[in-house]
Amino acid sequence: MTIPTSAQSADAVIDQLVVACCSIFGATLDADIDEYTATWNDGTTDRTLVVVEASPSRYDPDVIVAVATAVNQPIERPTQGPQRSREITATVDIVFSVALPGGRQAKTEARRVASVAAQLLELYFRQPGNETLDGACRDAWVSSIKGPDMATLNTPEGGVWGYAADLTATVTTRIRN
Repeated sequence: MTIPTSAQSADAVIDQLVVACCSIFGATLDADIDEYTATWNDGTTDRTLVVVEASPSRYDPDVIVAVATAVNQPIERPTQGPQRSREITATVDIVFSVALPGGRQAKTEARRVASVAAQLLELYFRQPGNETLDGACRDAWVSSIKGPDMATLNTPEGGVWGYAADLTATVTTRIRN
């Protein structure tokens, strides 16, 4: 049996979500570390940012955009026959992690920066032409935003270094293959 090929797939969606996040935040490939990096202005301050698939290799930027930290691909019951198409409603999680040094102000700022980043992703899909992720799916949108989950970051000595905010945006896509 031969597996049919299709331009639409969860793998293609993940690839195009990385491209979309790079476009949103102005990230380009840093060949030395094989990650997409940028200096992104969140509306008030320039932030170091990295866009990665799944997990980053380093945790020093202010903002980490981790695409495909979780992927789910439920398949609707297909019509019978090997040539019939099937519909997959795949969800892909994108986590926006922000870590900033400082006191209580850093806590508020980390939460704000994570929220701004997620809102930019949601706005991206409202622009005409972006909802198909360059043909990787029939339709895509931000279907939920969870968080931010907050954490205190400590120094090795046990003092407070700063604060982190993690916010998860779930992108729902419809794929036909």
